[in-house]
Amino acid sequence: MVHENEATLGATSLPVSVRAPSLSVVDVEIPERYEIIRTLGQGGFGVVYLAHDRLLGQDVALKVLVTPDETLAARVRREVSALRLLRVPGVVGIIDDQPVAGGHLLVMEYIDGEAFPGARRDDFDTIRQRTVELLDTLSRVHGAGIVHRDLKPPNILVGRDGRVIVLDFGIAGGDAVEDRDLTRSGNFIGTFRYAAPEQLRGGPVDARADLYAVGCILREHVSGSSVYGEVSVAEAMRRRLTSELDPVRERVPSLPKVLAELIDRLLAREPAARPRNAGAALRLLGLARTTDKPPERPWFGRRDAVDELVSRLHCGESVRLSGQPGAGRTRTVQEAARVLESLGHDVVCLPRGARPLSSLRWWLDVPLNAASRLPEALQQMVSAVQPRLDRGAVIVVDGYGVDGTSLEVLNRVQGAVVSTVGGLRTPRALVRLPRVRRDDVASLFAGPERLLHRQSLSVARIWPMGCRYAGQVVSTLERAVEVGAATSEPDGTYSLTQSFEVTVTARTVSSRGSADLTTLGVAQRELVEWADAMAPHTTPVLAAESLGRPLWEVDADVLDLQRLGLVVVREGAIVCQVETDGTIGWSERRRRSVHATLGSALAEGTPDRLRYLIIGGDLSRALNEGLLIARRSLASGNGTECLAVARTVLAAAVGTRLPLAVASAYAEIVATAAAEEATIAACDVALYDLNRLENLSEGEVTLITRGIAFLRLCRRLWQSVDISILGDLDRLGPFAEEALELARQGARLRLARHADADTLAHVLAELSLLRSEASRSTAAAIDGIESLQAYREARWADAMRLSARSARGAATPARAARAWVSAGAAALEAFELDRALSSAKHAIVEARRAGHALHEGHAEWLARTALYRTERPLAVDHELIVASQQVGSPDLEAQICTTEAPIAFRNGELALAAKLARRVVTLWGPTGRGDEAALYEGLAWACDPESSSEVRSRLIEHACGSTVAGMGIQLLGLLRADVPADLRARQAAQVDRRWWSRRLDVLSVEESLARLGLAPSDVS
Repeated sequence: MVHENEATLGATSLPVSVRAPSLSVVDVEIPERYEIIRTLGQGGFGVVYLAHDRLLGQDVALKVLVTPDETLAARVRREVSALRLLRVPGVVGIIDDQPVAGGHLLVMEYIDGEAFPGARRDDFDTIRQRTVELLDTLSRVHGAGIVHRDLKPPNILVGRDGRVIVLDFGIAGGDAVEDRDLTRSGNFIGTFRYAAPEQLRGGPVDARADLYAVGCILREHVSGSSVYGEVSVAEAMRRRLTSELDPVRERVPSLPKVLAELIDRLLAREPAARPRNAGAALRLLGLARTTDKPPERPWFGRRDAVDELVSRLHCGESVRLSGQPGAGRTRTVQEAARVLESLGHDVVCLPRGARPLSSLRWWLDVPLNAASRLPEALQQMVSAVQPRLDRGAVIVVDGYGVDGTSLEVLNRVQGAVVSTVGGLRTPRALVRLPRVRRDDVASLFAGPERLLHRQSLSVARIWPMGCRYAGQVVSTLERAVEVGAATSEPDGTYSLTQSFEVTVTARTVSSRGSADLTTLGVAQRELVEWADAMAPHTTPVLAAESLGRPLWEVDADVLDLQRLGLVVVREGAIVCQVETDGTIGWSERRRRSVHATLGSALAEGTPDRLRYLIIGGDLSRALNEGLLIARRSLASGNGTECLAVARTVLAAAVGTRLPLAVASAYAEIVATAAAEEATIAACDVALYDLNRLENLSEGEVTLITRGIAFLRLCRRLWQSVDISILGDLDRLGPFAEEALELARQGARLRLARHADADTLAHVLAELSLLRSEASRSTAAAIDGIESLQAYREARWADAMRLSARSARGAATPARAARAWVSAGAAALEAFELDRALSSAKHAIVEARRAGHALHEGHAEWLARTALYRTERPLAVDHELIVASQQVGSPDLEAQICTTEAPIAFRNGELALAAKLARRVVTLWGPTGRGDEAALYEGLAWACDPESSSEVRSRLIEHACGSTVAGMGIQLLGLLRADVPADLRARQAAQVDRRWWSRRLDVLSVEESLARLGLAPSDVS
């Protein structure tokens, strides 16, 4: 059968054996979060929409499928399975999938582009470049054990940014996806126009069928006509099955030879005559992989080795650079070469040479007499090379391949020659490359380090994988980029994704390079690859259990492999000594079986166990393991890690039904983690996963519904103070879960502070009742909530006492950090600046323990503000400003700006001060913090007094009516407002006269008066 309504060939229409019924997708229920914009495409079993995801705030491609029978349902499962396996560049990204009433939804990234190759027929350079990119992607797809089987122009898009993206894996096959229902003998699967002969016969297909389709697409595009011309369907079928095509250059004489040869090879009738895979096809173009120049990586090796190399070569010494494979010898030489070139040296890296002296003659084309004997030729070359070395040239021999006679010449000269391998007999110096340190590796990762600690956290994630040499680290990260577990940034740094630990093998990168394992038996090869893939959990007992082999047999193979130098045994574990690089390649079924068995054999909580269980498809154990890890993260106060673990597990569970108890448990930890994090970003993540849980659960889970409602209210509150939210929180009612109820009460008090006195008293009474029934940690949390009210009432001593007590009794570091910030803020208002600084230091320690960027940001603000108010000279902390913008809390960003703007103002950086002050106004103005917003609008005006007089008049009126201590007098001073003396005096009197010389938010009272031309004695 054909999985299309019809397939066309030139101008001829080919009827299919089974026409899909015309089904309407109107009855398929689409969740409210998706706003349909327009239809992108439609077929017999579904429709693809361009939709806006209200939750994520981005446009997506929404594929809505009706599944009237098991065959169509299987097709959906296949596409989901393939896309989840292929989280790699060049394959459309899957965002979500879920069964819905009447069908199934696939949510994918939206690609705004045109059909491949998306270039003029005669633009051969662009066609070649995009073909390289497509083949590079297919090499990864085929490497994952997947064959697309339906490649055609609509399924390969070229985005507006030039990216080539492969779509629609609905009939994909191969070891990695189940395909029994869709590959019965005799069935044709695909699109006739681009199908390989073996597909038409209904036989088995492999990667070469996809390459045939690529050849069809390319030939059709460059020639402007279908591959077999305008012939009948029967004749086209006969030709495709029985004869070879004429060379494409007979149709397109201007086509470059290399591209023409590729197309002709791809369209070979017999699969054996085609390239065996996409990688081999790339080699026909003279490429190993994509030709795009990768971004240059920042240097992160040991600088002392570079310095020593430069010093010795600059003095004309010969040097051998020694180090383990993967130690970074090539990059160290490159770094040294840069420095040497800047010092005026001519640095020459000799190429490989297949013939005697060819490496050196590439550099110096010395005419040699054909009748000369070798000693004479060598002396001629020495005579040519030595003067260059005497004039400061530096010769680099990097890696094997320089011909032996060229090396003999270098052994006879004196000067700056550096080799990274053996071959030079008597180098004067030996420079060894040591292992890298953790701090060295940090520069490879994208920041910011401030608040988010992205660099140090990334190092902590990769360090356990055993990478100790520069090349090993880069090799591991490049593998991670290939499988979508990391991204390569434009500046050459890397960012790890949440799936890094689940996707990237935790193994020691080879210290000996790759090895040819084809001489081993299948069982021994599998054992080597298993040891490479499963490190560090590689004891013989685990090997026997996960591979399903007798233990004595594993022991015997280990002894043989040790003798061959392929493995060693350290501390009871089998440690692979070579980079296997998937030499034998497990089928997906075998891979899942091995991982599942190993995961079940490891104890709960063991590092990597969750990854093994997910890869192995042991969902039941994975769900329990995920709960264990998520709860542990939440207990330590790391809500971000908790949410990441939950998201990973729930993504693996899509397409299944979760027991009510499991769904409820995940709902609780997800909602609690978001409430603890208290950022819009965390809230969005949690809302996404709670919506997913709603679809996965076997039945209705009240906590999911209530959790979604609560977090939506929290999100509104964190954006702006809307008193109507208080009524919504009351109608929501109390939570049985203690942490969620505390979060609800905290939100109620925050809102009640803006309500009438009766409402506030009612909320405080409920808190007191809750305290009487609470545990010690809950009572401590309530202390923290009540300290906020003491702060509002200017009871600074009470606020400090309650906050400090809350910090000391806090159940998690995150809660302790939050309480210490509150204590420090009260100390600021009481002018106890040393105490405020001490509280800030406590808060920073606890926030870092919890990995809580928001609380650390508030603690950094507290410390900076305390220092500012002690009148210490400070520079604007640009790094802190940038980091605060990435935390995901507008409130934090505004708070950081409230201190950095006055610092810029005092340093004379008026444009920067105005920019930061206006940012405060933008972020705080809509949230009900009118006094603070007005003060910083006044600061922005003070930086540019020629700005609007209407703004100044409005702000003066606001200042005269302000009831917040210090706000009014500072604003009047900034505006240099000439107002009646009694108004000035009233605003100044709101601050205890003892503190008039102390800085407030921007100015001290005395500074404010001075800007008005007054001394303190002028104010009665």
